[in-house]
Amino acid sequence: MPAINPGVKVLVTGANGYLAMWITQKLLDLGYSVRGTVRSVTKGIYLKDYFERYGDCFEVAVVSDFTEEGAFDESLVGVSAVIHSATPQPNAQLEDPEDYIKPAVGSTVGILESALRSKSS
Repeated sequence: MPAINPGVKVLVTGANGYLAMWITQKLLDLGYSVRGTVRSVTKGIYLKDYFERYGDCFEVAVVSDFTEEGAFDESLVGVSAVIHSATPQPNAQLEDPEDYIKPAVGSTVGILESALRSKSS
């Protein structure tokens, strides 16, 4: 028996990423509603078009900077589960691994803190 039942809303961060799109597809196929976060409206439009056949079961939330404190607070309202797959995008100009690690860890801690503050089920 799953920890959450189909029909509830699941937040998938970084929903336009390769793995996150497969995760979203599977959740929708299993009967879950999905709110996917993206960093821009353009990426959100692409996802809305891609998952159009699921109608109101898929929605998009724009979180332009997931390293900001409280970045996911609004996105978590009304969700029952979170799959955090957002990660910093590679940048050829960055040479120090900490430039990737720090925002990845920060966003993970941030979404956990947002979840603790959330009044969702």
